[in-house]
Amino acid sequence: MRYLLLLLLVGCASVDIKEEPKQDICKDATIINSSSDLSILNDPDKSKFCFEEGEYKLPDLVTSGTKESPRQIIGNAVVDKLIFKSNHWAVDGITARNDKLHSHIRMQRGVNNITLNNMLIENGGGSSGMIAMGGDNLIIQNSTIRNTFVVPKMDDHCIVFYGKNNKVVNNKIYNCAGDGIQISGAGAEGGVISFNDIYVTPDYYSDGNGNLTPDGEFICGENALDFKGGGTATNPLIVKNNNIHGFNKPDDKNCATGGGGITAVVMHGKASEIIFEENLISDSTIGIIAANPTVTRVLFINNTFLDLDRAFSMPSNKAYDNEYIGNTFSNVANKGL
Repeated sequence: MRYLLLLLLVGCASVDIKEEPKQDICKDATIINSSSDLSILNDPDKSKFCFEEGEYKLPDLVTSGTKESPRQIIGNAVVDKLIFKSNHWAVDGITARNDKLHSHIRMQRGVNNITLNNMLIENGGGSSGMIAMGGDNLIIQNSTIRNTFVVPKMDDHCIVFYGKNNKVVNNKIYNCAGDGIQISGAGAEGGVISFNDIYVTPDYYSDGNGNLTPDGEFICGENALDFKGGGTATNPLIVKNNNIHGFNKPDDKNCATGGGGITAVVMHGKASEIIFEENLISDSTIGIIAANPTVTRVLFINNTFLDLDRAFSMPSNKAYDNEYIGNTFSNVANKGL
């Protein structure tokens, strides 16, 4: 009954993804090129900017758009960072790459209503995430997020996620020398994490001594998803239709700290009020671990576990009000239930 009630409550949480037509994409835009004064990005009298190809160092974005008319950055350019200190922006088609700055995409607390679409975001990392996503009504969709820094004994996460009604949808997220997505203990009420492919490639395999090698038996990474927080009873965190694979033994002496253990998904701290549904977890040592006994009110529904040593290591569903419904196991040595 509780599962049906929650489905009714979150039934409108799906995300429609609609690409802007490529023709006339720069119509009525201010054209940005290598000779442009980039302070124009904060000119309140201009709101749409089309970048020509090239590399650009952007100022912090301090001028807000509106719900009806968000400010726009579009084009096939490479920028060093997107630091939002204002609201209502939409970014499309941009590559964000930085060889020095850790969190080079920042949408932190107080920054709301930002959409990032069809982007390539790479390098960076740190404990705050290559993408620091902590305001409200933030969306990352249709993008590739990859290849954080690799620093001994440092967690270089791809995304750190908290705030209200934020969405990470239909992205490729890989080679994060930390977590793919870390859900902060600050909570993610009404959040949606769906249709993402989260994995590790041989480029981030290690020999156990910090040397990257495609033949290594270790990975430079921690978890695909690290839940330190969740949603609320009336507005849960939805995690649905994600494909998670390749999370095995971490090189925790030379890459990330490996604090989450040998597992694709870890839940601990304030992780509760989560619907974890129709996800595929494969080619990993352990599927899901609860790192301490406070994980509660999580619904695991119709997930598939494939090619694992163990699927679950969780508190008792009776003691902690977690529910397991319709999950499928194939070539799993120990279900853990």
